[in-house]
Amino acid sequence: MAKLSDLHNAIVKGNLELAVSTTQEALQENIDLQTLISDYLIKGMEEIGTQFEAGKAYVPNLLMSARAMKGALELLKPYMENDKNTISLGKVVIGTVKGDLHDIGKNLVSSMLEGCGFEVINLGVDVSDEKFVEAAKEHKAN
Repeated sequence: MAKLSDLHNAIVKGNLELAVSTTQEALQENIDLQTLISDYLIKGMEEIGTQFEAGKAYVPNLLMSARAMKGALELLKPYMENDKNTISLGKVVIGTVKGDLHDIGKNLVSSMLEGCGFEVINLGVDVSDEKFVEAAKEHKAN
């Protein structure tokens, strides 16, 4: 049986391998997707965020946690698309503005939005305002 506290702890500690293996176990046991996302993935990210705000965690910790969450979400995505109980909160177009090649913050925000139930269209880095507008129209972003 999947030990779901391991999933929460994997996110907080930024342990990609544990996050993925625990998510795989949970999927095999048909544990509710929304429970996995809301009660373990998002709560784990909230905890590491609180630690960051308190000066007990740093940007590398946030990045590792986001990477662990993204690994778990990649496993959940196919199930979320087929799950009639998973409610999409809408579509979001995200990218790093023209002239900026840094994507750490964008990737953190993307992971959190996906975990909360948004469909994220990630345009990458160095994106012009015209591309943002085109993508928003094309994907009917909210």
